[in-house]
Amino acid sequence: MAPMSIPRNYHSVAILLADGIVFSAGGGLCGVGCTANHYDAQIFRPAYLFNSDQTVTTRPKIISTNPANIAPLGSAITVTTDSAVTKFSMVRFGTATHSMNTDQSRVPLTNRATGSNVYKVQVPNEPGIAIPGWWMLFAINAQGVPSVAATINVQ
Repeated sequence: MAPMSIPRNYHSVAILLADGIVFSAGGGLCGVGCTANHYDAQIFRPAYLFNSDQTVTTRPKIISTNPANIAPLGSAITVTTDSAVTKFSMVRFGTATHSMNTDQSRVPLTNRATGSNVYKVQVPNEPGIAIPGWWMLFAINAQGVPSVAATINVQ
C-alpha cells in the first residue's frame, strides 16, 4: 500500500468513506508561518478498487435492506445484492479529531444465503460491539471488493 504523499500529524483526519476510499486532510497548526501546517486534503483509493490493468473493477451493489435502513440489535436483516458476495461488514461512521478517530470501527457480520443474491445478515446483539447509531454496511465479493456502503441505523 502506498504511503500518504503528505505527512500528516496533529489536527489531521483520515476517514473511510462510503465508497471505500480514504479521505485524509489537515495536520499541523503549530503556529504562524509553520511549514508543517497543511490546509489541504488527499484521497487514497485502495488497490482493491482496481483491476490489474488499473481500470476500475466491477463492484457488488447492495440493492436493498429489509427492514429498510434499520438494523435492530440482535436481528437478522435481509440484504439483496446485484451479484454474489461472500462477506458483510459494518463500519461505524467516524468522528475524527486531533489525529484520533475513536468511533470508526469495523464489525464483521455472519451471513447465510437465502436465495439468489439474497442474504440474511446477523447484527450483533451486544450494544458495546454494535453501538447504536448510523453505520455503513458493506457487501464484499470473493475477490475482496466491497460494495459502496448502504447506510443502516443500528437500534
